[in-house]
Amino acid sequence: MATLTTQTSTISDAQETELTFQPSDFSFLSQLLHILQKVETGDDPQEIATLAANLKASFKKCQTILDHLPGADLSPDEQARILEEELKVLEKKK
Repeated sequence: MATLTTQTSTISDAQETELTFQPSDFSFLSQLLHILQKVETGDDPQEIATLAANLKASFKKCQTILDHLPGADLSPDEQARILEEELKVLEKKK
Protein backbone atom coordinates (compact mmCIF):
# COMPACT_ATOMS: atom_id res chain seq x y z
CA MET A 1 0.00 0.00 0.00
CA ALA A 2 1.36 3.42 -0.86
CA THR A 3 0.76 6.69 0.90
CA LEU A 4 1.45 9.95 -0.84
CA THR A 5 2.21 13.29 0.77
CA THR A 6 3.52 16.53 -0.58
CA GLN A 7 6.56 18.35 0.70
CA THR A 8 5.01 21.79 0.45
CA SER A 9 1.64 21.22 2.12
CA THR A 10 0.27 19.33 5.06
CA ILE A 11 -2.37 16.75 4.26
CA SER A 12 -5.10 16.01 6.81
CA ASP A 13 -5.82 12.46 7.96
CA ALA A 14 -8.98 12.35 5.84
CA GLN A 15 -7.09 13.48 2.76
CA GLU A 16 -4.25 11.05 3.47
CA THR A 17 -6.76 8.20 3.69
CA GLU A 18 -8.14 9.33 0.33
CA LEU A 19 -4.62 9.30 -1.11
CA THR A 20 -3.88 5.78 0.14
CA PHE A 21 -4.31 3.44 -2.79
CA GLN A 22 -3.76 0.04 -4.30
CA PRO A 23 -2.62 -0.37 -7.91
CA SER A 24 -6.01 -1.96 -8.58
CA ASP A 25 -7.58 1.47 -7.91
CA PHE A 26 -6.28 2.45 -11.34
CA SER A 27 -8.02 -0.43 -13.10
CA PHE A 28 -11.35 0.70 -14.54
CA LEU A 29 -12.00 -1.95 -17.16
CA SER A 30 -14.07 -4.22 -14.90
CA GLN A 31 -16.27 -1.30 -13.79
CA LEU A 32 -16.78 -0.19 -17.38
CA LEU A 33 -17.55 -3.73 -18.52
CA HIS A 34 -20.14 -4.11 -15.76
CA ILE A 35 -21.84 -0.86 -16.81
CA LEU A 36 -21.89 -1.92 -20.48
CA GLN A 37 -23.39 -5.30 -19.57
CA LYS A 38 -26.15 -3.58 -17.61
CA VAL A 39 -26.85 -1.21 -20.50
CA GLU A 40 -26.91 -4.08 -22.99
CA THR A 41 -29.39 -6.10 -20.95
CA GLY A 42 -31.54 -3.03 -20.28
CA ASP A 43 -31.45 -3.51 -16.52
CA ASP A 44 -32.52 -0.91 -13.97
CA PRO A 45 -31.49 2.58 -15.19
CA GLN A 46 -31.04 3.69 -11.57
CA GLU A 47 -28.47 0.94 -11.01
CA ILE A 48 -26.66 1.95 -14.21
CA ALA A 49 -26.58 5.56 -13.01
CA THR A 50 -25.17 4.43 -9.66
CA LEU A 51 -22.48 2.34 -11.35
CA ALA A 52 -21.58 5.28 -13.60
CA ALA A 53 -21.38 7.60 -10.58
CA ASN A 54 -19.08 5.10 -8.85
CA LEU A 55 -16.84 4.99 -11.92
CA LYS A 56 -16.72 8.78 -12.01
CA ALA A 57 -15.80 8.84 -8.30
CA SER A 58 -12.99 6.37 -9.02
CA PHE A 59 -11.67 8.67 -11.76
CA LYS A 60 -11.77 11.64 -9.37
CA LYS A 61 -9.93 9.71 -6.64
CA CYS A 62 -7.19 8.73 -9.09
CA GLN A 63 -6.91 12.31 -10.33
CA THR A 64 -6.51 13.49 -6.74
CA ILE A 65 -3.78 10.91 -6.13
CA LEU A 66 -1.97 11.94 -9.31
CA ASP A 67 -2.29 15.63 -8.46
CA HIS A 68 -0.55 15.03 -5.12
CA LEU A 69 2.33 12.91 -6.38
CA PRO A 70 5.48 14.81 -5.56
CA GLY A 71 7.52 15.41 -8.67
CA ALA A 72 4.89 14.11 -11.07
CA ASP A 73 5.02 17.41 -12.92
CA LEU A 74 8.76 16.98 -13.57
CA SER A 75 10.29 15.27 -16.57
CA PRO A 76 12.24 12.04 -16.02
CA ASP A 77 15.48 13.98 -16.59
CA GLU A 78 14.54 16.56 -13.95
CA GLN A 79 13.58 13.79 -11.51
CA ALA A 80 16.92 12.04 -12.13
CA ARG A 81 18.81 15.31 -11.55
CA ILE A 82 16.99 15.96 -8.28
CA LEU A 83 17.57 12.38 -7.17
CA GLU A 84 21.28 12.73 -7.91
CA GLU A 85 21.45 15.97 -5.92
CA GLU A 86 19.62 14.41 -2.97
CA LEU A 87 21.91 11.37 -3.02
CA LYS A 88 24.91 13.70 -2.87
CA VAL A 89 23.42 15.47 0.15
CA LEU A 90 22.78 12.11 1.79
CA GLU A 91 26.34 11.01 1.11
CA LYS A 92 27.68 14.23 2.71
CA LYS A 93 25.55 13.63 5.80
CA LYS A 94 26.95 10.13 6.19
